[in-house]
Amino acid sequence: MNEKYKICILTYGELGEIAQKAVEESEYEDTEIILRESNTDTIHQVVDTAVSEGCEIFIAGGANAAEFMRYSREHLVELRPSNIDYLKAIKKAVEIGQKPLIAAHRYGRSVDIGLLEELSDVSVDLLLYEDSSELYHGISDSSADVVIGASHALEIAQELQKKSVLLFYSEETIRSAVRRARNLAQDLQKNAFQAKIDQAIINYSPFGIAVTDEFGQIVLFNRTIRKQTGLESARVNGRQLSDLIPSLDPKTFLGNENNQADQRKLINGTMLRCTQTRIDDRGKTIAVLTTLYPDNARKSKHSSPEKGSFRATYSWRDAIGNSPAAEAAIRQAKLLADQIHPILIKGEPGVGKNFFAQCIHNGSLHAGEPYISINTAAIPDQEASRILFGIEDTAGTRAGLLELAQNGTVVLQELSHSSDAVQSCFLKVLTERQFHRLGGTTPIPFRAKLITTINNENAREHIRENLWQRLSVFSLEVPPLRNRKEDILPLFLHLSRDSGINPRWFGKEAEELLQFYSWPGNLAELSSVCKRFAFLVRQVEKPSPNARQNLLIQAIGEDTLFQEFFKKYPLLYNPGSVAPAELAIVLDQIKHLLKYNNDKLAEKLSLSRTTLWRIRKSSQENLISDEK
Repeated sequence: MNEKYKICILTYGELGEIAQKAVEESEYEDTEIILRESNTDTIHQVVDTAVSEGCEIFIAGGANAAEFMRYSREHLVELRPSNIDYLKAIKKAVEIGQKPLIAAHRYGRSVDIGLLEELSDVSVDLLLYEDSSELYHGISDSSADVVIGASHALEIAQELQKKSVLLFYSEETIRSAVRRARNLAQDLQKNAFQAKIDQAIINYSPFGIAVTDEFGQIVLFNRTIRKQTGLESARVNGRQLSDLIPSLDPKTFLGNENNQADQRKLINGTMLRCTQTRIDDRGKTIAVLTTLYPDNARKSKHSSPEKGSFRATYSWRDAIGNSPAAEAAIRQAKLLADQIHPILIKGEPGVGKNFFAQCIHNGSLHAGEPYISINTAAIPDQEASRILFGIEDTAGTRAGLLELAQNGTVVLQELSHSSDAVQSCFLKVLTERQFHRLGGTTPIPFRAKLITTINNENAREHIRENLWQRLSVFSLEVPPLRNRKEDILPLFLHLSRDSGINPRWFGKEAEELLQFYSWPGNLAELSSVCKRFAFLVRQVEKPSPNARQNLLIQAIGEDTLFQEFFKKYPLLYNPGSVAPAELAIVLDQIKHLLKYNNDKLAEKLSLSRTTLWRIRKSSQENLISDEK
């Protein structure tokens, strides 16, 4: 394992001199520290160069730190001035001038100006800026005669012939940051190394290994057990082990008082030795470890495949929905599950209509019986009766789909695109509650539950009216994703559960972004974004929180998100005709969600930086005027 760490300190002006002295006294032989001068206009290029040179951790303060955290994928240890540092600077400022101004980066650590004024008994102005241009204009327009800030702010103050006080970082502050950065680099390297070792041991173990939580949900499922159970390509994390392999139900084991059970199980046609062990913490069972290994490698001659082709996979315990819209739909669907009459499930493409159909089946008296989903548009006109009803001829009897359904559930998809012959078959079945095989004379009763899914109301125009009335005795509307914003992040995490994505990666900013987008493709689009995000994350070694946020923007599509703003705020089409304060609110939201700086925002909106600065300045003046 490589134990050589490389740390980059981003400096500017006098901070570089202080940092150089602190670095010369560095006590770590295993750590290389480099200094790179940068400001908000050059930091991107400086950081990229340092990363290419092998830097893992960065140290920065003030505007450099704020800009770094907004756009970089790397890890940062921030130099943070305390309130005492600000008070010392204010004291110096009033000794050399009359009116101090603190210049701080808009996205840096917040400055409690009220507290500082109260403690110092001095009136202090606060200038929040994002780039050099905004800093220059802000200092130039201010009535303050002393500027407190980092080296870059002081340079501009001197250029404008204003006095200045450096917000001071001591050598000890920098040495402390170096210690924290080195410890972080060490932990990251150790964790990455250990994670790879642990994953290799688990995946390449000759034993099948599964771990389920106290509720029976799978949290670990290694490669060997996937092969043993025939679930190589299935998504298993977060699902009930009992749903996939009923004979390994951990709840049955936990029903006994034993800490361990050793049995033989016939799984996927192979006799396996199964050991299940309780995992306890402070006297409480928190998980179950299940291991499988061959006991008799010969395939059982009497084993038979499960009826997987006619099985509904999902049940209500798989449902994720805490929003009012989702809760209402789930509540109504559970009530409809007990009805014997046909159900019509409506909703936009990708909202999860088939999921609701499966849950209704598994939550009804038809659970355990066949679940048959039919793409009615794919049935040829001349084959409708044979496929749906079956056939009797000299070659024998072959059951149709409706006969195979028995007492289960039949789900009709794409009925609005089906042929007249197909619709006639279903009309006959619903009218007579029975049918005959093609060529047969014996009536076969139809006892299955019938569910139809449609994408929109226009579908009704292409379905025979007398058939529509029989299919829509009860109807259920599945809400689009944009109407259940509270569920988007939980759904995203659920869809990503097998991708190695850590739920703790997603904080308030990620949730804001996910909820801002309207998701026209609903769950189908969300699933695709999850897959893209998982792929992008795997391409970055040790992605920082800001890096992950940028990758999420990339997974959804930066241009897609940018156009979403135009859909929600048409004023962007003609920004010159809108009040600056109203426009500034939207522009700030774009910058916040899409991580744009002023240059990028101006470019995307085809505005000059000066125009953008004037919009912001005008909005601030209006705000001050309103407050007065």
